[in-house]
Amino acid sequence: MRLRERSRRVDGWRQKLSAIGVLFALGCGGGNGQVAAPPQVETPADEILRIGANWTSVQPIKALLSPPSPISVIRGSVTSRIHLTKRDAEEELTIAEDVELRSGARVVCESTFRHPLSLRYGRKGGEPAVEITRPALNGRRVCQGPHPEPDLVAESIVTLFVLRSDQLVAIEPKTDGRSYIPEN
Repeated sequence: MRLRERSRRVDGWRQKLSAIGVLFALGCGGGNGQVAAPPQVETPADEILRIGANWTSVQPIKALLSPPSPISVIRGSVTSRIHLTKRDAEEELTIAEDVELRSGARVVCESTFRHPLSLRYGRKGGEPAVEITRPALNGRRVCQGPHPEPDLVAESIVTLFVLRSDQLVAIEPKTDGRSYIPEN
């Protein structure tokens, strides 16, 4: 008798497992005749913009200049705020300078530039990347007091950034130390 009970229990479990298998097969196969859509693959632009469209980088400035420069020491920061889209970008660049002159005088400047950026998305070593081209800068410094070099001039720069964790990190050229974090 016990053998028959045991046999019935095993048969009952087999039926339950068989029913579960059928349910899994129907659930995964789309039994209504529809073909499952292929998985969506994110582009590098999608991956970067998913983290953020607005990014900020702050770099400190500290330089000691030798004679014959009338400037002895420069301290300050360069703050870059960029807004990215899939097709274009723009930057607000603020350069804050605290300048000590050899004469002992001090000049404080804060100059802001707004300009479009050129960009190209891609991959570098499998990581999402964006190449950003900043145009040449040429403008007057905005200072409290006379600056010995009133014009602020900088050449155009092309920098390749990769997305690492939640930061855009400059990798080319190696001398570009910028790293952008997303704004909330």
